[in-house]
Amino acid sequence: MTRAILFLAILFLPGQTVSWSAEPWNGQPGVQHITPAPRGAMARLNDGSVGLFSGGSCVVWDVERSQWGGQFTLRDAAGEQVVITPDHNWVLRLSSGKLAALGWRRVESFAKVEGGAQMEFFLRLSEDDGRTWSEPRPVQLPEERYHIKFVNRTPIQLRSGRIVVPVCNYFGKAPEYDFTNRPFLAQGAWGSHVFYSDDEGLTWDRSHDDVVVHMADFGYADMWATFVEPSVIELNDGRVMMIGRTRMGQLFQSFSTDGAVSWSVPEPMGLSASFAPAEIVRIPSTGDLLIAWNQLSTEEVRDGLGRHRLTVAISSDEGRTWGNFKNLYALDDYNYIRPVVPQPALPGKQWIKYGAGILNWESDSSIGKVGTRGDVGAENVYVLPEDTERYHRDPAYVRVCYPIIGVTDRQVLVSYSMGKPSPITNVMDVFPVEWLYEPILPDGPYGQLVYDGKDIKGVEITIEDGEPFGWADALGVAVGEESKRLRVPVRRYLARHGIAVPDDAWRADEGPGGTLHAFPPVPAVTNPVRGQQ
Repeated sequence: MTRAILFLAILFLPGQTVSWSAEPWNGQPGVQHITPAPRGAMARLNDGSVGLFSGGSCVVWDVERSQWGGQFTLRDAAGEQVVITPDHNWVLRLSSGKLAALGWRRVESFAKVEGGAQMEFFLRLSEDDGRTWSEPRPVQLPEERYHIKFVNRTPIQLRSGRIVVPVCNYFGKAPEYDFTNRPFLAQGAWGSHVFYSDDEGLTWDRSHDDVVVHMADFGYADMWATFVEPSVIELNDGRVMMIGRTRMGQLFQSFSTDGAVSWSVPEPMGLSASFAPAEIVRIPSTGDLLIAWNQLSTEEVRDGLGRHRLTVAISSDEGRTWGNFKNLYALDDYNYIRPVVPQPALPGKQWIKYGAGILNWESDSSIGKVGTRGDVGAENVYVLPEDTERYHRDPAYVRVCYPIIGVTDRQVLVSYSMGKPSPITNVMDVFPVEWLYEPILPDGPYGQLVYDGKDIKGVEITIEDGEPFGWADALGVAVGEESKRLRVPVRRYLARHGIAVPDDAWRADEGPGGTLHAFPPVPAVTNPVRGQQ
């Protein structure tokens, strides 16, 4: 095989300070920040608007006017009001044209029932855009062994018609959410699976596998780590991808090749993240994937800043690489956090539980660092930063999380909660799809991409966090794939597309700009023992 060399000439002077860029919503043109805002499941309505189902009503978002367009009460055939709770019910547009409301009702407190929560799962259908609903259809789930947790991650319907509902399950001692004896983390681990139906919810089956992170894959003892609050998406090649929150400093992803029945061992996505949920959807007008998640460094998680940055990014290659990182909110101006090798990322030992329970934000404003951890620790802590020069945004919110995405051909709606030290408020950001594709260009330095001795026109390479960024459409020429104009980390983009980028590929001594050398992949060799590549 002829070896082609990809030269990335980058104008990066030794010792030059790396410049960061970001576009937080504060004062940002083109982004509507609505607070407070209703929160609930979102679904496209037949007139092109978006319905936000919360409680006993549906609030309508007028896409044409980019404003609220009224609301209507949800009722059953007898005229009685129907309630769809915002955190534990979902609304899904089916291929038949109906709306399906899926959800669960807790019979007793999850914390007090021995052996797990006792729950009733049900489904309603609507043929008039959610104004009237059928009687709730109780669903007998094929689940006996686990403590199930349904979360507000949106179900999907595959092209085959199969409805897929992602859920979490718990392995170990029944969770009590009680820190008086030992941290909750030590009692077991969370995993994920799905329920699926091929007959619009009449009958349900459970996926074969439980998705958990295998710590042994990263040099730790042979144990599991949590993979929880999953979001799912069907890919163009027919696979189903599940993403989940972990304590490993990154989001992880698992794949199914048989319609969500069996799942692969999860692997890191290359997106820095705290232990907080993400949402993934497909943009109908472009075909690209859109993700919203808490993008944090391991150091920030350890410092009690695990949810201050809520980021969106897009992928034009079915989730292999992500680009155009933009913050919906952040205390600082860093819009890209370089991922590190997966490792446990937990709040540091300097955080302590207050009194008989976790710090009460509504009655105690004395948040901040304390000297010792004490006997036990809380998993998610929210502490105002000490470095107010870097984390300069005011008002300062340290809990900005739980995104729910609604997307049309023209607009994106992201609902999330934000607060602490102030009370938590539900908000919504609305922006045109085009905003996702507008580049964020820092103040140099810039370089040109040279492929096989020839300049690739229209390429601007920049350095951020010591890592080169470039245009995916130009890089696509090198990997032989059509792409869209997205700014992506060059090294990661090439590696995920099979291009070899050795550790010593950077030749900084070849001139002021330096050069990054990349090579075609080495042909895979079949393992004669395992029969795998």
